[in-house]
Amino acid sequence: MADDVRDRPDVDALYALDPSEFVAARNALVKELKASGEKDVAAEVGRLKKPSKLAWAVNSVARAEPDLIEELREAGAELRDRQDEALAGGDADALRAATVSRRDVVRRLTRLVVELAGEAHREEAAATFEAASVDAEHGAELVAGRLTSALERPSDLGFLGLLGAAGEGAPPRRRAPAPARRGKAPAPAEPVRIDTKRIQKLERALASAEDARADAEHAVERAEREQEEAAEALAAAQERVEAAERQLDEATDARHAAERAVAAARAELDAVQGN
Repeated sequence: MADDVRDRPDVDALYALDPSEFVAARNALVKELKASGEKDVAAEVGRLKKPSKLAWAVNSVARAEPDLIEELREAGAELRDRQDEALAGGDADALRAATVSRRDVVRRLTRLVVELAGEAHREEAAATFEAASVDAEHGAELVAGRLTSALERPSDLGFLGLLGAAGEGAPPRRRAPAPARRGKAPAPAEPVRIDTKRIQKLERALASAEDARADAEHAVERAEREQEEAAEALAAAQERVEAAERQLDEATDARHAAERAVAAARAELDAVQGN
């Protein structure tokens, strides 16, 4: 929109704050603007909504990873183009590749959001990134890091994306018409019914499974690193124990030598005194 008050640096900075700090900071800014005579701007700022926890996490990731956000938007545009081509009878393989590409970027961004907002927000984060990838207005809000709530997953891309990602890329089969009886026109083929809600649910389950697998792989990598570090620490500790044991042996030998020297000296002293 023209002359968006949020483009002001002092207003834009509000969206980088933790949600718990937003209202107090916004009200303080409103007070400053009124004091400086900017009453109209103050009124606009006062109407700004506080971002939800999920929106704050998404905004934070968007501000920290602008290149990854641009990659998301490019992947979304590519998916939209391939969808249009598929609807016109184009190559399903291209649609499948675009779907996989967009899903990969969404998964990477979602993982970053989960690190900030928690596992409970994984589904909302994925839906938000998917929506922003194919909608210009939502995409602009994401780039600016000014979302205030989660976005709904676009319903017109999910089922086509899944169709493009499944099987050999062939379109869904149509049931063959029953053989026509003599003298009668062949029965029309039954229309293909696509349960888009069920397919979207399966697509979300697939994405969640892929995320879980990626997280498990990372957990294995961390465990292996920790095991290696523990093994190195154990080896170092064993070396220190061995060194300490050597020092103990040397100290024991020195003590025994000192005891023998003391005994010899006392014997010599006794001999002298006895004479």
